[in-house]
Amino acid sequence: MRLLLIDDDRMSLEVLGRTLHIAGHECYAHTDPLAAIKWLSEGHEVDTVITDLKMPEMNGLELIRDLKQNYPNLTVLAVTAYVDQELMWRNSDLEVDLMRKPLDISLLLERLQQLEKESGGKKNAITDMPSPYGNGGVS
Repeated sequence: MRLLLIDDDRMSLEVLGRTLHIAGHECYAHTDPLAAIKWLSEGHEVDTVITDLKMPEMNGLELIRDLKQNYPNLTVLAVTAYVDQELMWRNSDLEVDLMRKPLDISLLLERLQQLEKESGGKKNAITDMPSPYGNGGVS
C-alpha cells in the first residue's frame, strides 16, 4: 500500500515510516500538513493517509476536512495521544478511523491489510518519487 504519513513529530514519523516500510508499504512523509496537501495537489496519489490530529500549522480535523473535500475516495486514519482531541473527534462529522497513541503497530497493520482487501488490492498510480524510507529521509 502507498501511504502518506503526516505528523509534526519527526521522530514518531521516522519510526512509523521505517516500521511500515519494513512491513512492505511504500511510505511518504511530511511533518507539515500544508506541505502534504501541496504534495498531493501536485498529482501524487496514495492509498491511505495516516495523520496526527494535534499539529501546530493546521490541526488534524482541518486537514482531514480538506482531504475529504478534495480527495473524497482517499482513506484517512487519524492518530492522537490527547483525550481532548479524541473528544473533539467524536463530535465531528468525519467518517475516519481514529487510533490512539502510542500506536499498536499490529492493530495498525491489521487495519491496513483490511483496507487493502476492501480495495481489492488495487494500487493507485503515483509519480516516480522514491520512498524516503529506503534512504531514511522525511520532508
